[in-house]
Amino acid sequence: MNLFNYENKREVNYFEGWYLRLTDLNNDINIAVIFAVTKYQADQHSFIQVLDSINKKTYYYRFSIEDFLSENNQIIIQGNLISPNALKLETTDFKIDVKLTNHTFLKQKKNKSTSAMGYLKNFPLQCFQDVIFLDALFAGKIKLNSKTYFASGKSYMEKTYGNKFPEKWLWVQSNHSSSEAKFTLALGIIPVLFLKIKGFFCILRVDDVEYKFAIYNFARIKVTKVSNDSIKVILKKGKYKIVLLLDSLNALELLGPALNGKMGLKVFESVSSKMTLKLYKKNNLVFSEQTNNVGFENMFFR
Repeated sequence: MNLFNYENKREVNYFEGWYLRLTDLNNDINIAVIFAVTKYQADQHSFIQVLDSINKKTYYYRFSIEDFLSENNQIIIQGNLISPNALKLETTDFKIDVKLTNHTFLKQKKNKSTSAMGYLKNFPLQCFQDVIFLDALFAGKIKLNSKTYFASGKSYMEKTYGNKFPEKWLWVQSNHSSSEAKFTLALGIIPVLFLKIKGFFCILRVDDVEYKFAIYNFARIKVTKVSNDSIKVILKKGKYKIVLLLDSLNALELLGPALNGKMGLKVFESVSSKMTLKLYKKNNLVFSEQTNNVGFENMFFR
């Protein structure tokens, strides 16, 4: 299973997007780049979105659907390229040419790539999400604000595809802590038959040990609103528990897919949020950290 592959599940009324974060704290670079295609029947096109947390701006670059190409484990949109190993992007606002190395993937089973969604990947859901890698190093040139940086730092990649984003959702991502811990959490309210359930997965990697909490391994999740910008999340599975406190900072507006992949849904994402994470085993604290530069979409209490 190649998690980067173009799934291309439907000919019309469908979206698919690849998300990459690049963070170089030495040069104050903290951006997210999305390569995507929408097959919404009334407005099919490909596009690239960029979230620039330094200048507090987002950009939506639109291309024809014919400009979208998937080949050799790469997505190419009018000469711009994204893959698990590289990003090349040139617009009126950015010029990025970086290589990605030293990847940290999810733990494998029987030498096969593992989807963060587990067996839910095979269900007829409205939205799917895969973690392509939890962590990688990047290095290369990034041109911002007419200045070129020789940048290096941390990166993270995932992919989302389907018919529409969930009715409500929560997304958290961090791989910039001093402890080198890697963390990702995705939660969405999803329809299953006549019910609406909390579909979720949470992955914490500490010292090469992977802790996974998900609906498919009988974990439980509770989300509490602390304030308009802060939430508390508690996850439990067996003898383990994770407690998160999340504070959203400088959330910016992106466009996401509404019904049938129509790009008109307002999504508010921060890549400079704060998180306190605590991992317990039988009520004994075994790991704790406070982290900045956390990716955070709090669309759960909208």
